[in-house]
Amino acid sequence: MSREEKLPPNYGKLDVALRSIGYSFEAAVADVIDNSIDATAQNVLVRLITKGNGHLDLVIYDDGKGMASEKAKRSHAFWC
Repeated sequence: MSREEKLPPNYGKLDVALRSIGYSFEAAVADVIDNSIDATAQNVLVRLITKGNGHLDLVIYDDGKGMASEKAKRSHAFWC
């Protein structure tokens, strides 16, 4: 049985960090999809979800082998 844990991003800090190194939104999405493929994903689903306040959320799901929980937390802490 898998346990899901939410790690919400700090958009302000993440946006500043990525822009400062010239990392575009498009490149970031492509990088996540490449990571899914590297993790042996057979299926990758990309969804843009319209929020009531006019904002969009981007969600990327895959069926790849994933990342260990502790590594995901460390990565999240670095960017957010």
